[in-house]
Amino acid sequence: MKVTLLLKDFFLGSTWPTSWYIMATVIGIIAIRFLNKYLNDAIIFAVALLFYLICLFSTNYSFMVEEGGAVKKLIDLLGAPQNNFCVSLIWLMCGKTVAKYRLHEKWKTRSILIGLTVALSLLLIEHFELKIFGVWSDTLNDCYIFSVPVAFLIAISILSRNDVIKNGMLLRRMSTVIYCSHFFIAIFVKKLVLILQVPNLLNCTVYFITVIICVVLAYTVVYVGKYIKVLRLLY
Repeated sequence: MKVTLLLKDFFLGSTWPTSWYIMATVIGIIAIRFLNKYLNDAIIFAVALLFYLICLFSTNYSFMVEEGGAVKKLIDLLGAPQNNFCVSLIWLMCGKTVAKYRLHEKWKTRSILIGLTVALSLLLIEHFELKIFGVWSDTLNDCYIFSVPVAFLIAISILSRNDVIKNGMLLRRMSTVIYCSHFFIAIFVKKLVLILQVPNLLNCTVYFITVIICVVLAYTVVYVGKYIKVLRLLY
């Protein structure tokens, strides 16, 4: 029984709050490679979209799910789909599609920017519609309908440029530290803001303080890591 529970949590559970996506991506890559032996990309993409739809219903759109209904049972069966390999499938397929069909070389910059502007506008409308009109889910997550086209077009836009990022390795190392620490820092900052009764309009105060602390911490860890070898394991 304990072994079964362990396997379920390994594949379907959320591991560490800010590093679950690393394991989810590994499992997702294996799943896609397996499916690729029997299905074409279009079908796999459709499957990935279906799993992402389940992630939407388990988070920001959970108010649309009937308690005890078939969708709710499916969500419970998948554990935490928004925090396991289920949600990684769509992002992996987006990346695979861009790389395989070289979309960043075929799509014109103007078309990408127009598409990105429209998609980003719709994402903001979706966010504030959920926020303002009182249908905001208690299971807040970053799973939005328009997150997919926005991320997809941002990736294409970045890849279509030939710019060289100065200090790219430094940014990569810092991003790893920030990725694994921002959740706990945000919780600390949020509690501190509440204790000190600092105005937190639309969570902007918590956001900006968290960003500053994360950047300073990440840079410090990477810089000190030049002299202390064990710190390099963090990134």
